[in-house]
Amino acid sequence: MKRTYTLITVIALTVILASCHRGFHVTTISTSTNGNYKKVEYSGWISFSDDKTAIQSMSPGAYLKFKSNDDDITAKSNSNGVITYEFSGEKTTRLTGEARQILIRAIKMITDQQAKQVYGS
Repeated sequence: MKRTYTLITVIALTVILASCHRGFHVTTISTSTNGNYKKVEYSGWISFSDDKTAIQSMSPGAYLKFKSNDDDITAKSNSNGVITYEFSGEKTTRLTGEARQILIRAIKMITDQQAKQVYGS
C-alpha cells in the first residue's frame, strides 16, 4: 500500500512540474492601446545582450513568445540551452531583418516592465 502512495505522489509531482513548464514561473505582459495589441509570455531564465537587442542565453526549457497585432515570434531553448526562433513558420537559430526588430520590441516590453517593478513607475 505504501508503494502505491509513493507511486501516486511521484506521478502527481511529475504532472505538476510538466504543466508548469519544468517548474518555471510563467510571466505574461499584455497591452492594448488604440487598436494596437501586444503580448509577451515567457518562462525560465532569459539573459539579454547589454544593448537589449538580442537574447544572450536561456535556461534549458525556457521560452519567450511575443505577439503584436499580426507579428509574432517565439524563442525556445532546448535541453542543451540552444535557442531556436520561429518566425513566419520558419525555424532558425539566427535572426535578421524584420524578425530581429520584432524580438527587440519583445525585449523592450519585458525590460520596461521590469524597470517599472524596480523603480515603481
